[in-house]
Amino acid sequence: MRVRLNIMMRRGMWVGVGLLILLTHTITAAEPKHVHVLVLHSFGREFAPFSVFANQFRTELAEQSPVPVADLSRTTAGVAVRILQGESPASFRPAPLGPGKPVFDWRELRRWGIRESDLPPGSVVQFHQPTFWELYRWQIAGTVALVLLQIALIISLLSNRTKRRQGEAEAILIADISSKFVNLPANEVDREIMEAERRICEFLGLDVAALWQWLGESTDFFTLTHYSAQKGPQPPERMNAKEHFPWFQQQMLAGRIVAVSSLAELPAEAARDRESARQLGIKSNLTIPLTVGGEPPIGVLGLNTTRAERDWPDALVKRLQLVAQIFANALARKRSDQALRASEELSRVTFEQAAVGIAHVGIDGRWLRVNDKLCAIVGYQRDELLQLNFRDITHPADLDANLNYVRQLLAGEIQTCTLEKRYLRKDRSVVWINMALSLVRTGTGQPKYFISVVEDITARRESEQELQRLRVQLWHADRVTQTGAIAASLAHEINQPLAAILSNAQAGLRFMAGPNLNLEEIREILTDIVRDDKRAGAVISGLRGLLQRKTTQRETLGLPGTIQEILDLLHGELLDRHIEVHLQLEADCLVVVDKTQIQQVILNLVMNAVEAMQHQPAGQRQLQVTLTRPSAGEARVTVCDSGPGIHGEQQEKLFEAFWTTKEQGMGIGLPISRSIIESHGGRIWFVNNTDRGVTFYFALPCQVDHSTGVK
Repeated sequence: MRVRLNIMMRRGMWVGVGLLILLTHTITAAEPKHVHVLVLHSFGREFAPFSVFANQFRTELAEQSPVPVADLSRTTAGVAVRILQGESPASFRPAPLGPGKPVFDWRELRRWGIRESDLPPGSVVQFHQPTFWELYRWQIAGTVALVLLQIALIISLLSNRTKRRQGEAEAILIADISSKFVNLPANEVDREIMEAERRICEFLGLDVAALWQWLGESTDFFTLTHYSAQKGPQPPERMNAKEHFPWFQQQMLAGRIVAVSSLAELPAEAARDRESARQLGIKSNLTIPLTVGGEPPIGVLGLNTTRAERDWPDALVKRLQLVAQIFANALARKRSDQALRASEELSRVTFEQAAVGIAHVGIDGRWLRVNDKLCAIVGYQRDELLQLNFRDITHPADLDANLNYVRQLLAGEIQTCTLEKRYLRKDRSVVWINMALSLVRTGTGQPKYFISVVEDITARRESEQELQRLRVQLWHADRVTQTGAIAASLAHEINQPLAAILSNAQAGLRFMAGPNLNLEEIREILTDIVRDDKRAGAVISGLRGLLQRKTTQRETLGLPGTIQEILDLLHGELLDRHIEVHLQLEADCLVVVDKTQIQQVILNLVMNAVEAMQHQPAGQRQLQVTLTRPSAGEARVTVCDSGPGIHGEQQEKLFEAFWTTKEQGMGIGLPISRSIIESHGGRIWFVNNTDRGVTFYFALPCQVDHSTGVK
């Protein structure tokens, strides 16, 4: 064992010496200026002197060696194994090493306070202990990112909360402003608008709130009606919008909202508006048109800042638009209320101070409201009249006609009616009135009450009655005159049948006295007597009708028969004057007239024609009388003569009273004829014939003959 141990020790020594030499040569070749020594030993770790020395040596060697210790150790270990296997140390040719990199112990650097930046370039620091950041940089980065995300989320939540609270505050403000205008009396609208402007300016930090309205009907001029300012110059009370703010005026009339954060945002065509805004000190502006129900704007609401520019978010613009709408509705309601009050005042003044009587009458006929004039007309006090029904003071003879109009109004057959009727005054005297009656209905179309406008026409009726009396007397005088003119013809017309009656009576007596009584001849004689008697009676009856002074009533009669009666009455006159009569009458022509008055018109026209032809040769005296219906509902009578006609200067005066071309005439025939025809709803005129003479026309309304169906 000892021998084996000695051998191993000797071999180990040689290996150590060889490696030391090899290392020495290697280092020497790489670094000629330094000597490096490798000590190999086999004493183990427990050999304290050598282990202490080896550790110090290894540390020093690691610090000084340019070659990594691990690589060098592997190479040396390989050489040692080859030597132990019997190879000669001299057979190794170590390769030269390049220059090594300085290697430092990080712990020593920390110990001596040396910074890594102070080390030579390319230095290697070993035993580097990672810092806290290097150990936990990902955890730190994730934590920081999470914290930043939470901070951003918190900021966003706080911002949204602030905006929400701002929006809620704005909504509360608008709701409070809106509540102020519910059922607001018209006289308080201006005060509440100005108070609302003040609150809006304070809440939003605005400088000026101004409400402008159009001046009258013109859209060129504004008047400042409501104003509130935190800071800024007082704008003028009136402004020519077309001159100072033409672009804004166009936008407002088009119903557009204008919101500009800066005057620089205004378009090029608003240059005049921009200059006017600068003169007023405006930096930003929101202008909202005041519209109601799609109608043209009644004005504008302007919100301005004069100290700094500001934005106008869409949500804020919409809320302020709602405020403008509240203002517009309140102003429109105020205008409507003022107009209603003015209308009511005008109605009240008109009702109470009207020159005619005005009354509201209930559907049941009770007086609901009356003015002083109506009370004066009927002679009742207001409280007395309100206790009565309109039937109580209506003349019994007029009640049915009045009720008939009421039924037509209630049925919707007519919208209004006008009638003349009589009221019985409190003293039971009669008062004539002209009444206009209309019906007021509710929104659903139900009858509400009647409006009656009453005019006292008693004086007019009395004048008309007196005028009618005088007219009747004049008509009678004219008929008497005309009858006097044909007295000889009338006597002849009567004498003829009387003479025939006398002759027939005498002949009958002679036949009866003879021996042979012929009853047939006696019958013929008696028949002739009856015919002649009727003829004489008709002449006398017609003459009496013309000479009557009593007022006749209008009746339905056939116009052809009426014309024929007048021509029969004038038969003798026409024969004496050698007048050739041409008669053409259309049958079944019914009219509602006063027969005597129409006969007087026909008599006047025929006698005028006869007198106009008196200087004509006997063979040229032609009289043509026709009756036609040229249009539905009208009967036209023409009287045409062959006289000289009417000269131009006479035509304009022909219907004037007391003007005549006759030597013995009174000048009342044609004026009377015109008044009669017009009183029957007709018309009368004349036309000169193309050859000779003149034709007079008069037309009357026709009535349907229900028996024949002909008009």
